[in-house]
Amino acid sequence: MILDIEDYPELVKPRLYIARPDRTIVGELTEAYGVTRTIQLGAIPTIDFRLPHRVHKRSRLIPNPNIEHARNRYLIKFVQGVTEEWYLIRTPSSSMDESSDYKSIEAYGLAFELADKTIRRYSAVSHSASQVLQDALGPTIWSLGYVDAAFDLMYRSFDYSGNVLDFVTQIANTFGALIDYDSVQRKVNLYKFDNYGRNKGLEVSYGSLLKHATVTENSDEFYTRFSAAGAEGIDITGQTITGQNYIEDYSFFMYPFERDESRAVIRHSDYMSDALCHALLDYTKVLKANEGTYQGYLAELSGLQEIVDDKTSVLRDLQVQLETIEDSLSVANAAQAPTGSLIQQKSAKQADIASQQLLVDAAQANLESMEALIAELQDGLALTTHFSPELLTEWNTYIIEGYYENSNVTDDKQLMELLVDEFEQYKQPKIVAEIGIVNLLECVTESKKWDKLNLGDIITIRHTRIGIDVQAKMNQMTFDYENGDISLTISNVKDLTSRFMKDYNRNNLTSSNVISNSYKWNAAAVDVNEVQSVLDGVWDATKREITASNNETVEIGRQGIWLKDISDPMKIVVLQHGKIGLSGDGGNTWSTAIDASGVYAQRLVGQIIAGVNLLITNDAGTVEINSNGAIFTDIDLTVTLSDEKTRVKINGSDGIMIQKKNHMNGMWDNQFYVNTEGDAEFGGTLAIGSGSNVVKAKGDKGFWVGSTQFENAPFHVDLNGVATMTKANITGGSLNIGTGFQVNESGVNIQGNVRANAVAANTTIQAPEIIGGSMKVGSGEETIIMDDSGFYAGASEKESAKTKIDMDGKLTTTDIDIKGGSIDVESDVKVGNMIRFQGEGDKGLIFDGSANIVMHENSGMDIQANTYINLEAGLVNISANNGMLLNNKPIADQEWVIQYVLQNGSGSVKWE
Repeated sequence: MILDIEDYPELVKPRLYIARPDRTIVGELTEAYGVTRTIQLGAIPTIDFRLPHRVHKRSRLIPNPNIEHARNRYLIKFVQGVTEEWYLIRTPSSSMDESSDYKSIEAYGLAFELADKTIRRYSAVSHSASQVLQDALGPTIWSLGYVDAAFDLMYRSFDYSGNVLDFVTQIANTFGALIDYDSVQRKVNLYKFDNYGRNKGLEVSYGSLLKHATVTENSDEFYTRFSAAGAEGIDITGQTITGQNYIEDYSFFMYPFERDESRAVIRHSDYMSDALCHALLDYTKVLKANEGTYQGYLAELSGLQEIVDDKTSVLRDLQVQLETIEDSLSVANAAQAPTGSLIQQKSAKQADIASQQLLVDAAQANLESMEALIAELQDGLALTTHFSPELLTEWNTYIIEGYYENSNVTDDKQLMELLVDEFEQYKQPKIVAEIGIVNLLECVTESKKWDKLNLGDIITIRHTRIGIDVQAKMNQMTFDYENGDISLTISNVKDLTSRFMKDYNRNNLTSSNVISNSYKWNAAAVDVNEVQSVLDGVWDATKREITASNNETVEIGRQGIWLKDISDPMKIVVLQHGKIGLSGDGGNTWSTAIDASGVYAQRLVGQIIAGVNLLITNDAGTVEINSNGAIFTDIDLTVTLSDEKTRVKINGSDGIMIQKKNHMNGMWDNQFYVNTEGDAEFGGTLAIGSGSNVVKAKGDKGFWVGSTQFENAPFHVDLNGVATMTKANITGGSLNIGTGFQVNESGVNIQGNVRANAVAANTTIQAPEIIGGSMKVGSGEETIIMDDSGFYAGASEKESAKTKIDMDGKLTTTDIDIKGGSIDVESDVKVGNMIRFQGEGDKGLIFDGSANIVMHENSGMDIQANTYINLEAGLVNISANNGMLLNNKPIADQEWVIQYVLQNGSGSVKWE
């Protein structure tokens, strides 16, 4: 609502138009009277006026044509100079009095239409303001506007059901943001309260613009000691160095006490004695000196507590398992079933519990030792050690206690953060001033002050008669255009917007059931490094140079060039001292600055093109983006979640790491690690493929192929080196098992015993010793079987074998064909039939070399004995073709031989 006298040298009265819901103008309300408009920080504005039912036209009273357009949910367009706002008619009503008939119109800012849309269920964890607000506006035609960068570094959680307008209000309250509704563009903006509005030097006093003033200093919500409570009795005793469940601030009562380095008092407090001020400052100094030690103790205590909790959890699980075993033992005893196995399980489980109890006791002892150190530190910080009884008595007068409760907070650290932020609103009494001033916008003589009358700007009020000298923000402005008055409400209270919101809600405009205190914090700490120092320095220097020209009335001059969006005074560009400053909050902060050294910004939107190099640096190292890509030097790249359960870390010295938080010791354990030498480590399961087409490996199992489960895999190797497989195909090289077994291309070489169910054909086994089992070669009638009962050949079953050799050496066979060699028989030979000699060469029987019978190849036969041949038989027939010889003499020549000559030429010899 900034007006410039050079652009508007004459007074500009407000103009009202009425329009359909699609913003089609259907009439101008020139006849409107009693116009009152109220605008307030963070709330929807309102406008009220009356329309007469009859208007004058050409000296005649005629029905007002705008009456029929003044309908519920029609729109009102308000225009005054460059200010344009849209309102939604909500409660039109017709009235009649003694002087006239009129229609009363009450309209709310167009943002009220957000209440028409409902969110049935919305849940978000750890979202920034822009994320949540974007989601909230989704069902509407409104969109996200300006959001201070600080709110996108905060993260909150929501569980909400209700209308959109109420949700937007709750989002702003949750993040501590100030809402600004842009009814022209239908945008919702979120500003920081402290950055909204400027001190442009507007001053009103008795006799100069000021009509009336009421200043109230309210100490009802003023505290110096603030305590807290969370869910289930959680407090902040574990977060304060003194172990107390409160935080304190006595700066209001100490002001303006000041001392030098030698403790000499420069200025005295308006309330406290110098002794108490000295003691409080000294005590604060001691607390700060021990804060680092205390925070270190807290970190160690947290880690030790996690160890105790984890080990206690294991102990409880073991105790539950023991109870289950004891129950099973009781059932077995009742059923008179065997209990030996259960008793063994019980004894083993009791041993496990005893062992785990020792671990719990050791962890608890470490925890108690750390608690003792903390208690010792806190004892040294006891008030009685640093304050005399007299000072404690004086101090008690200034202790004003407040209490903060949030039943949705379950963590004492989070509760502490909330308490510190909440306490900021109650450290000093609230000053609220309600004043009435002349409407500057209707005074040409005050035209130079027109641009200083803005909601959120600072105003100074002085009234020497009653001792008023107040400087604070203008939080609410009510314009009475009928009487030319402006009523202002100003305050030094940051949360005055919350008070307006409460009043706003009491008017039944909206209703809420959001759990706005359900927070999930993600601290966005900003390290002070080289880049941040440059940013802070440039921004601060830019601000000093720019804000020095607050009271300049020229746009171009020795203080530089100011560029303003006349329709949006919050956006400013200033060219000054070789710098360009850009502000999105009316010049309160300069979030973007450009000078010869570069661009310094909180937020970059769009595309960044680095023509040569883009260099980002901090204390650790640099990130360079050039034509070859990105180079990280001396920097760890870490990707993690807010719960800090897992993280990915990459650096040049260690390599690539995927890690998991070890809650036993608070350290990060590698689950996947590749170092700079190329070595890789896996903490979990390495899997390639899926289903049955998978290769997997796991540190506590081994290596397996062909199944998702180790036990079901057709090939697996356990941690002891035991390999299980269905088939092995080795196409080269050799297979060595110790020194006793070797397989290579030349065969199998075994040193020692061989045990096997089968041996393949066409193989050679040297020097075997087969113990137990059986050997079977061939099939059908070409089968050979060997086992511990003997040797069998000629059939697939031992019983049908044609040749059998039992363990006593007995040979049973149907046929023997011996070629060469000899047969040595130490006992009698029994022949069931004839002995037949076949084949070429001499054949016969040799009896120990003293006698023999030889059948020569020429069909001759020799019977020889060293002493005699004795033939004893009933009848001996000898026949030969050419006679019989005995010692080369015809047998027939002997006198005891009776010779017969047969007709066919053969002869015979008969012995009687």
